[in-house]
Amino acid sequence: MKIVVLGAGLSGLAATWFLLQRTHQVTVLDSLGIGGGASGVSAGLLHPYAGAHGKLNWQGWEGWHATCRLLKVAEEALGESIADHNGLLRPIVSAGQREDFWKTTQTYSDVQWKTKDECAAMAPCILPSEALWIPSAITVDTPRYMQGLWLACERLGAVFNQQKVSSLQDLGEYDRIVVAMGAACKTLPELAQLPINPVKGQVIELEWPSHLRKSAFPINSQAYVIFNAHLNSCLVGATYERTYPSEAADPQTALALLLPKIAASIPELSNARLISCRAGIRASTPNHQPIVRQWDARSWIITGMGSKGLLYHAKSAEELANLIK
Repeated sequence: MKIVVLGAGLSGLAATWFLLQRTHQVTVLDSLGIGGGASGVSAGLLHPYAGAHGKLNWQGWEGWHATCRLLKVAEEALGESIADHNGLLRPIVSAGQREDFWKTTQTYSDVQWKTKDECAAMAPCILPSEALWIPSAITVDTPRYMQGLWLACERLGAVFNQQKVSSLQDLGEYDRIVVAMGAACKTLPELAQLPINPVKGQVIELEWPSHLRKSAFPINSQAYVIFNAHLNSCLVGATYERTYPSEAADPQTALALLLPKIAASIPELSNARLISCRAGIRASTPNHQPIVRQWDARSWIITGMGSKGLLYHAKSAEELANLIK
């Protein structure tokens, strides 16, 4: 079958890979290029305990394992490693968070409770605090991952065209259509009533204070801090903006929302110099679970990953490929 995939982000590329395994002919269309949308803004934290309460996410391990398998595909295509398997430390900054994180450590054997002394030894850059330690957390170079995944798809015959699609009716030459456009799905008139809500996410890059020692792993309490091993900087994110005047990056708003959150763990970053700011629009669903379903006789949808695109895209894409006949 000739199949067209609309969207070259995480979900679209993963769907392309799994459709190619079923010997379909696949063309990918995206006006922004490979990884040019919200997926390209992702900081790359992969673990199944995402969220404020540190609870195991819905189908979290299934998603984690599926993404790890696709990571290997991308790394083999590139011939290099594109992920750090260093874990994640989640310092506690409130009584409620302490209760939630403690409950998680008592429920699941793969996470650990860290005392103040242990945290001080692990991450001298943070204020003294107890913490949740997630050894399985991986930090993925998301743009590089998408490039590697596309390279693997291209080697199997996939074709990419950088173009905008305004209606599904313009795609009559294809037997099947996969819409993987994230929040932009609703720009298609046929999908205007899709139950997804746009949520703006912004990530800032800050200059790391020269006197402060970096940790070997990301920090994520109320907001995450990912250290750049090769530059004197760190990524901080992400915002969750349900109302916003523009989809463009807005450094002033991003700083106002993010700095108070990271200051609770790393106060020295409060006055750090801003290097850059980037933004993307997530697709959120009412139940915070992905939408993977047939839409009409020849169209399927994969969207609604919210802030967990890296966790859910591979698992959801494989499910989608199995549905298409």
